[in-house]
Amino acid sequence: MLCAAQEKCAQAGAEVLFLCQPMEALDLYGTVNAAVCTLDSLNHITDPDTLREVLRRVSLFLEPGGLFVFDVNTPYKHRGGAGEPYLCV
Repeated sequence: MLCAAQEKCAQAGAEVLFLCQPMEALDLYGTVNAAVCTLDSLNHITDPDTLREVLRRVSLFLEPGGLFVFDVNTPYKHRGGAGEPYLCV
């Protein structure tokens, strides 16, 4: 998927750095204003200490006041509730 995205960006003339890393070892080689984690990726981290490390690593690379946007499935959703958006701050 990263190769396909990289090819599309190259065709569009966009310079984007794509990295494939374990979330708990995230290294962005600099800071960013925002980070996005989609497709319920955080739900795949089942160990609380690993999740804390992921969040610590994201925070490490966010500029002060930066934004981390993510989505997760909640127990409500797993019980058959409608998927309502939540804002986590």
